[in-house]
Amino acid sequence: LGARAEQVASDDADDTVTLVAPAGRTISGTVIDGTAEPVDGAYVVVFGVPAVGPVTEANRITESSTGPDGTFSFGARAASAYELVVSDPAVGLRRIAIPAAADGIITDVGDIGPSGSAVTATADWTSFDDQATALLTPVGLDDDLGVWVGNSGTTVDTFDFGTVPDGSYTLRYAGAALTFTTTVTVAGDTGVRAAEPEKITS
Repeated sequence: LGARAEQVASDDADDTVTLVAPAGRTISGTVIDGTAEPVDGAYVVVFGVPAVGPVTEANRITESSTGPDGTFSFGARAASAYELVVSDPAVGLRRIAIPAAADGIITDVGDIGPSGSAVTATADWTSFDDQATALLTPVGLDDDLGVWVGNSGTTVDTFDFGTVPDGSYTLRYAGAALTFTTTVTVAGDTGVRAAEPEKITS
């Protein structure tokens, strides 16, 4: 995302005009854990925000990992807005909206740490013993970037999620014998029960 200088010459050599692209800006931040210690190796993905429509994988610009001091930094075009997605077991999944800014501005998003609760979602009305995957996505979010993946324990009716902020979520369950979508609400709870959906595909 570097700047580029371009020269445009007219018929008259004395009228040569040099156009210089904006210098851009720098976006940085620090990933910390629940004890405010820096997180080494946290995964940071940068997405461009399209003028129309949701952010998707097609808008992915770059990705990196934090260093031992928990920091990350990247160059950006001044006129663009961005979305940062930070993921790590110590932090959970965090999304940070970065608005457009003027040339030469250094945007430091500050410390990015855990926000929310570790959640166990239970669908105790199921009776299947196959392997399954569960996804939590904030209700109303049109893209796939804000997804928490649940890991099944000894039974596939219980899923553990990392740090999840309070709110309403769509729970998508996909197993070999059963798939369904339902809604759960997280409000500082460590455990939530998924209501049995009206439509189940088996």
